[in-house]
Amino acid sequence: MSDRYYGMHENTYRRLEADGVSCWDRTAFDAFYMRPFLELALARLEPRSGRQALNLGCGTGPVTCFLAAHGYSALGVDLSPTALRMAGQIAAERCLDARFERNDVLDIVGEERFDLIVDSHCLHCIIYDDDRQRLYATVQRLLKPDGVFLVETMARHDGVNFGEAFLLDDAGVLWRRWDRGESADTKRFNGEVWHPNRRVLAPAALDAELRAAGFVVEWVQTRHEDQPGEPRNFQAILRKQTNLR
Repeated sequence: MSDRYYGMHENTYRRLEADGVSCWDRTAFDAFYMRPFLELALARLEPRSGRQALNLGCGTGPVTCFLAAHGYSALGVDLSPTALRMAGQIAAERCLDARFERNDVLDIVGEERFDLIVDSHCLHCIIYDDDRQRLYATVQRLLKPDGVFLVETMARHDGVNFGEAFLLDDAGVLWRRWDRGESADTKRFNGEVWHPNRRVLAPAALDAELRAAGFVVEWVQTRHEDQPGEPRNFQAILRKQTNLR
């Protein structure tokens, strides 16, 4: 298990595997939450048969397998060994051109470049400004000159409510009440220990952040929450600026 604050999903994947569940959403593998956005986005792009795709935060691989089934040579990266093992088994059973590697999304190395990079709800797990800039710089470096970056991430609104176990501060950091001791990442509020859980920015702030990181926004929308109090989903199709390599 990673000791990074965003690398703490291994236990969740172990529970999913023990329960016989193949997807983080606890739905059927092919009914994953992000599928409608991917279908919309791929329909807007030219055919990509044989092209290279990278899936950030792939988990058990539903997005990576979806891309492979749509003609991409797809690589999924994640920090959870259990999730990656499950993903590899599912892809092999389906005879898909999908690979999976244990890698930190902030520090992906290698010479491979990609036509398409998909963020699988990974961005809202990256909390600190410096880390988010490292993620964006990694995406810019790994994209080919005409590459596309697809993002779907949590977005805040005035009525968002995560419940009593969470605290959303003015900077958009969602803190979770913590009983596992203090660390470099934890903070104390009102005498209690809290751990950073998500970064949930307003849609306008997300749009501005992505543009400032050098992406050209081709299409963007915010999907409203399914239930009152839930965060909205910010969805964007982005291009790498042609003057960036």
